[in-house]
Amino acid sequence: MNEARENMSVVRIAMAYWLLGWYMKILFFSHYLRNYIWDFPIRHELFPAFFSHPLTANLAYALPLFFIPAILFPAITGRTGLLLANSVFLICAVILSLHSDTYNDATFLVSFWVALWMVWVTLHLDRQDENFRRHARLLALCLVAMIFLGGFTGKLTSAYWNGEVVYHTHFLSSPYWPFSWLEKVCSAEQLRSLATIVSRGIILMELFIVFCPLMSFRYVFLLIPCLMASVTIFNTWKILSVMGGLIGMLLACLVWNEQDRKMKSANDAKINA
Repeated sequence: MNEARENMSVVRIAMAYWLLGWYMKILFFSHYLRNYIWDFPIRHELFPAFFSHPLTANLAYALPLFFIPAILFPAITGRTGLLLANSVFLICAVILSLHSDTYNDATFLVSFWVALWMVWVTLHLDRQDENFRRHARLLALCLVAMIFLGGFTGKLTSAYWNGEVVYHTHFLSSPYWPFSWLEKVCSAEQLRSLATIVSRGIILMELFIVFCPLMSFRYVFLLIPCLMASVTIFNTWKILSVMGGLIGMLLACLVWNEQDRKMKSANDAKINA
């Protein structure tokens, strides 16, 4: 029973970060969903009426807010409340991943995979066997690797490898630090060289994350969130809309890993005694 409560606390970490990512760009989406898509509706035969109506997108984006109490008061809502919340998160992510006005935002696609993981974990919260946590951690790493594999393969172009894309998107007229500062103190040639270094560093970092399922659990669940946080610091906080859920999932696994490590150490101490 104690382990079930620990599992419930861990999944709440992932849920909180999922919501952080979901609403990280709320200033943009509050205007986009409430005004822009009503004034300039997209109609295409590829999208049925349900997945092109502005009201559908607005409801799907707002609905997860109503399940914050399930995270804050698990003693009241219990596992059923967490399962209901995660199921709603998953359904909303599916809708916005398929909706004509939001399908092109990676926020909702990544949120779908993380929500799917949270639903699976919540369905097995009462399991006390060691394999459950091990499988949950490995599944989380495989999801992260799959998502970054897409980013890695998408950057395997000459324009990205030589830094041309990063030079134009980050080093020229960027409002974000440190790129805005570098533009003032470096020459154009220096900026192009830095852009090449940064661009190749991003590609190699994503390749590194692709192989994370093969790495030691003890280090990878702390290292990869740190890498994601560094991307946020040196890029834009808006990227947390994509990485927020992934970071939360990995931090939840980190807590599990530390709990299991301490339990194993305690059991070894008892045996040796």
